[in-house]
Amino acid sequence: MKGNVLKIAILGLVVILMPIYSIVLGQDGKSSYTISGSVTDEFTQESIPGATVMIKNTSIGVVTDMGGKF
Repeated sequence: MKGNVLKIAILGLVVILMPIYSIVLGQDGKSSYTISGSVTDEFTQESIPGATVMIKNTSIGVVTDMGGKF
């Protein structure tokens, strides 16, 4: 996601992605970007497969793979 910064908050097994700056939309009112990362246990640092990752205030989300990546 070039030029955009995200704040990531991890609350238990919930990952919340929040844009720090507004995303500038194109002329058609749409934007396209890719967000990727991994979910790990806070204490053991082990990956968490099957965790749901959602973009706050949207219905957009994914489930982590067997390595905890999305």
